[in-house]
Amino acid sequence: MASRPLRIAIASTEKGWHGGEEQARLLAEGLRDRGQECRVLAQRGGAFAERMRAAGFETQTFAGSGHSPAALLRLRLGFQERPVDVLHANDPHALTAAGLASRGIRIPVRIAARRVAFKPRTPLAYRWLADHVICVSGAARRRCLDAGIPEGRISVVYDGVDPNRIVTASRARGRRILELAPETPALLSVAALEECKGHRTLIEAFVSVLAAFPRARLVLAGAGSRQTALRALARRRGVDSQLDWLGHRSDVPDLIAAVDVLVLASTTEGLGSSLIEAMLAARAIVSTRVGGVPELLGTRPLEPELAEWPPSLGGSFVRRGSERRP
Repeated sequence: MASRPLRIAIASTEKGWHGGEEQARLLAEGLRDRGQECRVLAQRGGAFAERMRAAGFETQTFAGSGHSPAALLRLRLGFQERPVDVLHANDPHALTAAGLASRGIRIPVRIAARRVAFKPRTPLAYRWLADHVICVSGAARRRCLDAGIPEGRISVVYDGVDPNRIVTASRARGRRILELAPETPALLSVAALEECKGHRTLIEAFVSVLAAFPRARLVLAGAGSRQTALRALARRRGVDSQLDWLGHRSDVPDLIAAVDVLVLASTTEGLGSSLIEAMLAARAIVSTRVGGVPELLGTRPLEPELAEWPPSLGGSFVRRGSERRP
């Protein structure tokens, strides 16, 4: 293989575009920048397929989550016609679909990404269909160990962000986009509108914020199945007029630069890459202490074999840039 580029396939079954798809994009572009051949296997009509194709990646699509006989056959023919050296499954359904479709076909390395901090529902798939599991945090790693995945087949590779997107962000531009007056305090949540992201708690907490800062605004960047219910909650609590529902956004760095606080209210979180962007932008952070979040914010030590971090100080923390203070 030293005489030619590696041939890598990145598989995703997600229809929308969330943090996991952004990480897959960064991975694909990083591989391409280093001279490797990277192609995409993705759900037909989904945002991942469309955006990766537009970015110049060879893209093979399949129906639904890739589990139907027709989809599996299509994937298998693709592996036979275009052999790969590395198969990277970016989500659990992708592991099942691409893993089953490639059984019996020589692929030197099969990688499964584990992006969440709860125990795998089908650990056998990770043991049978993957040679190695890449976890986005020590918390995700611990859940994989709890599920019986051998320790020697698990590594931790933290999510990353493109720092160039952060350094070119503009607070003035972001505040114009959000139509915020100079004196208006603003909070931002960058998360899909799903139950695990904790927006109900966030909206309830914002009621108390408004009691102290009546002109504050809460900006919600993200789309999802809970939007109707969350908007109804905001109306019942009398705060809907001071919430901005932006849906999915591609200008998140400008939004982070525009606000005063980045808020993450998740009840479970593999890592939380928006926190990395907020720290690079020197924004204050208020977050729940779940999943891999403490590993980013340094609010409790990692496992000794992963890294050395400052000891846990307890309590609740605000983080701004490289500062940590109770």
